[in-house]
Amino acid sequence: RLGFEFETGPSGRLHCTCVGMSSADELTRALVAYREAAVASQSTAVGGNEEGRAPRQAYAESGYWESRFQETDGLFDWYATYNELSSVFRDYSPPSEDTKVLMVGCGNSALSCEMHEAGFRCIANIDVAVAAVEKMRRQFEHLDLDWRVMDATTMEYEDNVFDLAVDKGTADALMHGATSTGPEVAAMSADVWRTLRPGGVFLLISHNAKRQALLDAGVRDRHGAGAAWECLEVRRCRLSPQATLINVLRSKLNGRPLAEAFKDPKLLQEAAVEAKASMRQMAFIEAFREFKARKRRAAAAAAAAAAAIGGDGSVGAGGMTLGDAGEQRPEKEEAEAEDPSAPGRDPRLQPFCWCYVLRKPRR
Repeated sequence: RLGFEFETGPSGRLHCTCVGMSSADELTRALVAYREAAVASQSTAVGGNEEGRAPRQAYAESGYWESRFQETDGLFDWYATYNELSSVFRDYSPPSEDTKVLMVGCGNSALSCEMHEAGFRCIANIDVAVAAVEKMRRQFEHLDLDWRVMDATTMEYEDNVFDLAVDKGTADALMHGATSTGPEVAAMSADVWRTLRPGGVFLLISHNAKRQALLDAGVRDRHGAGAAWECLEVRRCRLSPQATLINVLRSKLNGRPLAEAFKDPKLLQEAAVEAKASMRQMAFIEAFREFKARKRRAAAAAAAAAAAIGGDGSVGAGGMTLGDAGEQRPEKEEAEAEDPSAPGRDPRLQPFCWCYVLRKPRR
C-alpha cells in the first residue's frame, strides 16, 4: 500500500511524507492473477484475440459474461478496490450496519466483501450471469449477503428501498453494445433511481468522465421531465495496483497479447517502475485534495464560530502556504493526470477512474 500524509509545521509550511509503496513483487502477483483469469476465459472468448480477450462489443452481452464466469474462478476487480474508493464512501455514505446497499453488476468482484469488512452489513448483489452469482454466494455464504440473478435495467425490487447503490464498471461494459448510444445505461440509471429512497446516493465508477448526460436522460425519460440526479461530485480516484500495471503493460505491448510480457522480464520491470510512479503521483494528488478539504472544513467551522460570537467570520489561510514552487506542484500534477487525451499521451495510461457521486433528490 502507498500513501502520503500532509501536516502543517510550526513555520506554517506544508510537509509531505510518503507512508508506503507497493513493491514490484506485489504488482507482479496482481498481474499473474489477472493473467490466470484471462487464460481461464480463453475458450469462452469467441472472436477474441490470441490472449483470450473478446471484442469489446461482447462486454454488453450477458452470454459473454455467463461463459466467462463459468470458466473463471477467483476474484477480479475492475478499476479499483475498496482501498482506493474508501474516501468516497467515507465522505458520502460512511459504513453502517443499517445502510441498505445495492451492488449493481457484482460479477466476481471482492468489493461487496470488502465493504462488509468495513462495516456495511446489508448488501444486495445482482448480476445477469448465473455462474457469477452462484459462485459468489457459495464463496461468501458466511457473510450472509444477498446474491440474486437480476437485470439491472429491470430490477425486481420495490421502489425506494435502498440507501446506497454502487456500480463499478457495469455502465462501461453496457456502453460497448451494438448501438454504443447507451440505452441500457440509461435504463439502468432509471431503475437505480427508482429503487433508491429519496436522498439515497448512487456511486458510479467509470473510466469515462462524460456519463452524466446519459444518466440524467434515463431518469428523465422514465420518471418525468423534472427528474434528474443531483451531482454532488465527480471525483478522480486512483486505480488499484493491478489495474495500473495492466494499463501500463497494454500501452507498452501496443496490441500484442499480454502473455508476451511474461516472456520479457525487462519489460515487466520497466512496467512495474512506471506503474509505481503513476501510483505515487495519484496518491500524492489524492492526499493533497483530502488535506485541502480538511482545511476548508476547519475554515468553515472557524468562520461559523466567529460569526456566533459576533466576529466578521473571516479566516486566514491557517498555514496553507507551501511556498511559491510547492504551492503549484500538486495543481500542476493534478492537471497533468486529469487529461489523458493531451498530445502525445496514451489514453491507456490514464491513472485514475471517475467516481460519480449522485443523489436522488429529497422530496
